[in-house]
Amino acid sequence: MSVLKHLKHLGLSYNHIGDEGMKAFALSLSMGALNNLRHVDLRWSLIGDEGVKAFYEALSMRDLHSPSICIAPLYRQFA
Repeated sequence: MSVLKHLKHLGLSYNHIGDEGMKAFALSLSMGALNNLRHVDLRWSLIGDEGVKAFYEALSMRDLHSPSICIAPLYRQFA
């Protein structure tokens, strides 16, 4: 992952990540991956309550001396 250590912007919109994908991403973040990440675009990623909860829990474990992650508007598809 050293190749991604300088990554600041990550666009994941329209990828249909879902809750399971977001939980995996959140686990990586909570373990210290992508420490320089500042902006994540999650629009139209079909993330439900469980995925959002996992993401915010991962963010709460990070050292946030300054705003470190900006979340683009999250839109969920409802049946």
